[in-house]
Amino acid sequence: MAMATRDANLKPDFCRVLGAQVVDQDHLRFFIDKKSNPTSFKNLQPSAPIALTTTRADNFESYQFKGNFVKLTECNEQDNQAIQTYLHGFNEAVVALGLGDRLVYNYPHTTPYALLMEVKEIFEQTPKPGTGNKL
Repeated sequence: MAMATRDANLKPDFCRVLGAQVVDQDHLRFFIDKKSNPTSFKNLQPSAPIALTTTRADNFESYQFKGNFVKLTECNEQDNQAIQTYLHGFNEAVVALGLGDRLVYNYPHTTPYALLMEVKEIFEQTPKPGTGNKL
């Protein structure tokens, strides 16, 4: 998973996502690390446009969610457990593809925050005919 933001001059920024949760039909909540993504945090202004892309490692099923930033909160213990569960599952998926064990853990996850996003549009991103279509 990855999040994209942009600054006031439309310069894009990329941020690795450490797991996500569906809140309701219009909102996603996902986790990002502040220390390793300072530019992304600067771009998170009220109602700022953001995009979240998700891809399954085993079959490349992918979706892009476009919407707006709602709020940012520090992660609690339940959030930290969700991050560890996601990283463990992702690690298993990439090991099954032949990558090194614990490769996804070699990344700083010291200051995780939960970001709430209001989803406005969803796009198919799986590599196949129809990629890019709005769902």
